[in-house]
Amino acid sequence: VIIFNIWNLNVLSLLTGLGIGGIIIGLALQEPLANFFSGLFLMMSGTLREGESVEVGDVSGVVDVIHLNHTIIRTWDGRKVLIPNKMAWNEKITHLWPGEKRRVEMTVGVSYNSDLRKVLEILKKALEDEETVEKEPNFDINFIGFSSSSVDFKLKLWVKRQNYFNAQKNLAIRIKEYFEEAGIEIPYPQVDVHLKDGSFKEVDHEGKE
Repeated sequence: VIIFNIWNLNVLSLLTGLGIGGIIIGLALQEPLANFFSGLFLMMSGTLREGESVEVGDVSGVVDVIHLNHTIIRTWDGRKVLIPNKMAWNEKITHLWPGEKRRVEMTVGVSYNSDLRKVLEILKKALEDEETVEKEPNFDINFIGFSSSSVDFKLKLWVKRQNYFNAQKNLAIRIKEYFEEAGIEIPYPQVDVHLKDGSFKEVDHEGKE
């Protein structure tokens, strides 16, 4: 205190200034420190790993890079989204395909005049013949329902993650080729026009005007 008095410094003002400055610095560092420690927790816990397919809040994609203060998610359409680690730590995190295999679902519709038993045989053969379709777990072929212009089935199968897009492309080509060989039609929405007494009305395949 004597030294401060010699230098003509007001001790009370100095301490008050330091207190206010400390509060300002503390507030300024609060968010960066929260992101820093959240980043450490994310890395140490293995909650996020680079290369994994995840959903963080409403952002879905592949973990590109985990930095100490933020994480970069590469979305399916190629965008890179920067997420502060504090937000990532507090958000719900869903690991979409934690293993090496990923499930594929495809809907296939056939016309009403198709032999459904034959359709099921062809779908089964297409799945068995396609090399990218995993044998374990085995695939499923389920009936969905009768839509306005088709009888619909859903295929559920597993593929290796790196084969996800190629498997769908190859299977679509194979199913179409097998259907064409068997004379099975893949329908498209149609509108029938019924003429009566010189007038006409449009009706759909369910008979509704």
